Amino acid sequence: MRVTIEPTVSADAYWVNSKEVYQDSNGKWIAREELTAAEVTAFKRYMGGHLKIAK
Repeated sequence: MRVTIEPTVSADAYWVNSKEVYQDSNGKWIAREELTAAEVTAFKRYMGGHLKIAK
């Protein structure tokens, strides 16, 4: 599955296959819609580390 990641206008949010993922005030990454396993893996690689992504 191809995963596309694009930054949004905000510095603390990204589009992952048209699903918004943003960083909250506590530094957690929150996905507005559930991400697939492939999307989570790709986003973690894109961000350069091990991230916890909340739903």
